[in-house]
Amino acid sequence: MNEDQGTPAHSQRELDLARAETALSDEEARIMTRASDVVAQLSELSQTLDAFRSAIAQVQVDQPRNAEADNLMREFAGVHAPAIDADGHLDRTLVVREDALRARRWVVDSLRKDLERVERAAADVKTEVMLGEQRLRASQPQPPKRFPKTRRHSSGNALLNVQRVARAAPRVRMEADITMTSASNFFTGTSANISHGGVFVATNQQFKPGTIVKLAFRLPSGRAVESDGVVRWVRSAGIHQQPAGVGVSFRNLDSKAVEAIQEFIDKRDPIHFISSQAAADTPM
Repeated sequence: MNEDQGTPAHSQRELDLARAETALSDEEARIMTRASDVVAQLSELSQTLDAFRSAIAQVQVDQPRNAEADNLMREFAGVHAPAIDADGHLDRTLVVREDALRARRWVVDSLRKDLERVERAAADVKTEVMLGEQRLRASQPQPPKRFPKTRRHSSGNALLNVQRVARAAPRVRMEADITMTSASNFFTGTSANISHGGVFVATNQQFKPGTIVKLAFRLPSGRAVESDGVVRWVRSAGIHQQPAGVGVSFRNLDSKAVEAIQEFIDKRDPIHFISSQAAADTPM
């Protein structure tokens, strides 16, 4: 097992480090308290030395022939209380702690960016798997469903028998306001139908196939959905007696949105399309 991915060994290292940091913090606090006491004692000792030298000097004034006073003055002229740079040590400690904090912050920021990259990649893979499952289901042999309908060909009396075509991604009707944003456009349209692979948006706004967009809408259940998308096809008004609009496939849908859309679809009857061209007009 890799110790860099939350294994027991990695957790033990983290626990040992936390204990060591706590113990060092406790020792640091004790040392700093002791340092404060020593600095106070050294200050008191320095005052004592100054007072003693002043007393010797006074004896020399009062008793000019006191040889011992002269000897003591010579001995203690260069005696000073020892000194300690407690503030300097504290400053160096703070510098080291600040450096360590910056290093840890850099590691955390690096991990955060890596997690965001992996999450985006995982969402892309999940979407690809979902679309692959749709294609696999569509490739399986199914009993033919025929819904005969006749209409007159525009060139004469010949009648065309047009069958309804089942789609790879079951699609149901859904009317909802939907916001679609691209690099150069922003508008609110109305969705006409939806599948777990994409949505049709009724609009006269012009989009080119392949345009990257952002979608935002609310399912009838009240669940808000936001997703990246790609315009797969564009339909002008009047074609197949259908409204103008665009078919957009979902990208980077989170798992909760996928489940909400699938639950909505499962509760409604699928739409049957009446021409091969209409069946081809799909964002999936």
